Amino acid sequence: MSSKKSKTIMKIDSIDSIGQRVVECRKEKGMTQAELVRQTGLAKQTVLNLEKEYRPPNLGTILRVSKVFGVTLDWLVTGKGPKFRKC
Repeated sequence: MSSKKSKTIMKIDSIDSIGQRVVECRKEKGMTQAELVRQTGLAKQTVLNLEKEYRPPNLGTILRVSKVFGVTLDWLVTGKGPKFRKC
């Protein structure tokens, strides 16, 4: 009896809300994924992975996204604290 391992992509629980917050910010700004890719300089696959929560983002990705959206790192990562940075 042979068993085949299913190739499923598992979401990582610790970043569930990060992806949702990125999508929320992108939609609030009326941006497409392609526009987010262009403005952050990230790879298309990186943005997709971030929004779909396939892989945890690295610090560089989080910094670029927070800068484009003008949101605080704390809010982007945890959902807590003030959303927007003070100018």
